[in-house]
Amino acid sequence: MIFGHLDDPQTYKPFLAHPVWKKCLQWINERHPALLEDGIYELDGKGLRVIVVTVTPTTTNPNGFEAHRREVDFQIWLTGGEVLGWAPVSKLKERVAYDETKDATLYEVPTHWTHLQVTPGSLAVFFPEDAHLPNILAQDKQVRKAVFKISLALLEQ
Repeated sequence: MIFGHLDDPQTYKPFLAHPVWKKCLQWINERHPALLEDGIYELDGKGLRVIVVTVTPTTTNPNGFEAHRREVDFQIWLTGGEVLGWAPVSKLKERVAYDETKDATLYEVPTHWTHLQVTPGSLAVFFPEDAHLPNILAQDKQVRKAVFKISLALLEQ
């Protein structure tokens, strides 16, 4: 997992060597968050898309932690703040088996997990070994974020 802020490019500068990361950052930097409509945007045909979503966080996420096998989640918070959970998949107990269609496995919430405070401009990258618990403990009633879904195959090119 990588966690940082758009205002601190040293956090993500190493990514810029790969064109996929550069394309994601360029896409977000060329758009004003308030003007983005919620929806799915295809960036490069198969393997790279972004989901812009507005969510209303709750005190707990009923789905629990989630992790993906075929895609990396690269999330950037546009407006609002929340607490995000992170835990290594290897330490979690599976709650719902892997769903090939959704590319997701759901896990029980463990007693101990890492809490990350996110604000507009925060960014997080979740690899297949990283489980995350989204949309919890909001500072704000609504949170908008861009979730880039990046195929692992694209990153291997």
